[in-house]
Amino acid sequence: MSSPRREVVGRISWPVLGAIGEPPEPLLRQIAHGGEVTFHEDGPPAPVSRAARREGGKPYAIEVGMTADLLTRQASDGHTWKYAPLALGVGVPATAPANELPARRPPRVARTGCRITAGDF
Repeated sequence: MSSPRREVVGRISWPVLGAIGEPPEPLLRQIAHGGEVTFHEDGPPAPVSRAARREGGKPYAIEVGMTADLLTRQASDGHTWKYAPLALGVGVPATAPANELPARRPPRVARTGCRITAGDF
């Protein structure tokens, strides 16, 4: 299998549009208007991101498989679900003693206020 035909534009070597396979219709429509275009597909067989631009009248495109990114995000989600309850199970009991003194102070201040109001001082 031969690699796609490439041309150097500036300092970047871009594959010529069409050399990486048939680009999706939304990408072709947007590049017809000029400028740079990005397009992301989540569909099977794997997620793919594409970018295209028109340079010197010629369209250029690049395609990047996003499978590694998808697997990384799924692993991160799994770790979050696994370790969040653990963090709460350790963190909440560990902070309870630190909250005890500030929680006792308002009732003590209220009792002192009542005694002052009653003329005890």
